[in-house]
Order: sequence, then C-alpha cells, then structure tokens
Amino acid sequence: MKRILERSKPKQQIIEAMVKAFFSEHNVEQAIIEIRDDKDSRSVKQNRLYWEWISVIGNELGYTKDETHAVMRDKFLGYTETTTKFNVIKELRSTTKLKVGEMKDYLEQIDMFVAEWGIILPRPEDLYLESMGIKR
Repeated sequence: MKRILERSKPKQQIIEAMVKAFFSEHNVEQAIIEIRDDKDSRSVKQNRLYWEWISVIGNELGYTKDETHAVMRDKFLGYTETTTKFNVIKELRSTTKLKVGEMKDYLEQIDMFVAEWGIILPRPEDLYLESMGIKR
C-alpha cells in the first residue's frame, strides 16, 4: 500500500485511513510504515517519452493508447498477484511504480521490440537522452 504525500497537503487523514484499511485487510499484529523521498520514481521526461512512443506505436498498429499501453505492460512488465479471502487477483504491473532504472530498461525493451516490426520511435533530444541516462 503506497501513497504519495505532498508537503503542502494534509496527511493525517490519509495515514490514518491507510493504517485502518491495512489492518482490516490483514490478520497481523504489526506493520511497518516507511516514508522516503520520491527521487527514485520514473522521471517526468521518461513518462513524456513513454507516452509519445505509445502514441506512435498505437498509430502504427491501429491500437488506442490504452490498448498499446496494456500490450507493452503485458509483454514486458507482467503481473502482480494479490491473494484475498476469496481468490487470487492478477493485475498488470503499473509503470507508475517503476524506478528510474527500471523505466529505462522498459523503454529499451519497447524500442528493440517495435524496431523488429520496422517502427522507428522518435527520440526528441530533450527527452530521450535524460530518459536513457545518457549524460551530455
């Protein structure tokens, strides 16, 4: 269970609701709360490049952005499983939870995969170099 907290926004209700939800869903006596900075999350430039690429791929293949996004996540990120009292729920992994290095790897996999189909993805310099960790 994760939430992004912002310095300028109220936090007490959010934290209390998360704790209450966690203990109602899990039969445990203890839990760990960790607060850390958000530096490791995928970068804004990676996100912009990703959605630009998703749009290009979708246009080439005749898919919507959402369909293309789902296809790429299925192919390269796989699924998470959550076990409930009633069954196991499988969900596509989200790109929003990828760290900068994981997002770079994901972008590289997509680039190589669609190149096999002859799709050349744009590389706007302001987005591509930083997204791929290339220092000028």
